[in-house]
Amino acid sequence: MIKAVIFDVDGVMLDSEPLFAAGRAELLARYGLTASAQGNISGSGMRAFWQSVLDASRKENVPTAAELARLNFEFCLSRIVSDSVPPADGLIELLDFLRSNDYSLSVASSSDRFYVETVLKHLKIEGYFDRMVCGDDVARAKPFPDIYAAAAKATGLTLSECVAIEDSDNGIASARAAGIACIGVDSAVPKTQSFEGCTVKVDSLCEIIDFLRMERAD
Repeated sequence: MIKAVIFDVDGVMLDSEPLFAAGRAELLARYGLTASAQGNISGSGMRAFWQSVLDASRKENVPTAAELARLNFEFCLSRIVSDSVPPADGLIELLDFLRSNDYSLSVASSSDRFYVETVLKHLKIEGYFDRMVCGDDVARAKPFPDIYAAAAKATGLTLSECVAIEDSDNGIASARAAGIACIGVDSAVPKTQSFEGCTVKVDSLCEIIDFLRMERAD
């Protein structure tokens, strides 16, 4: 039986991916950098992306990958606050259901801790979560298993008692590599992810309540 639910942040709790993309574009233009083949970076580590850009460009007198990642996070946070970006549809209802049914709740995000903590405060949901593991807490971000392995271990429960909620193929791969089942939320437009490896795919967070009710009834 599932006893712990581990949430991704970006794309699951709020629609922040377009803001990250805008931040990347602004920083690339500001420093004369190019990212000719970004690939599927949704859900993956920010520093790894910027390091790949710097390795390819070999430009001098530009910020480090860590500095560019920080600027990208800060750009996204400023837009989240200025645009009053709301929580994803159904997020509060799902969190209330989980809390009222004594699920353990955690956060597992490739984003840095300062960003994740600020987002949770902005959405007024920080009190729901027992713990979090972020990209700067581990050696490797998603799609490697480090983040979900650490998050699952922190619950004190077995892997079979944990489930992740993800919106990206990189996040799904991370959860599955850590031995955790994954619920895929396919709410983004346009559709860019395959959701391969998910235990179940839903179109909205509210549908997860029905899934968990059925899982408990079995």
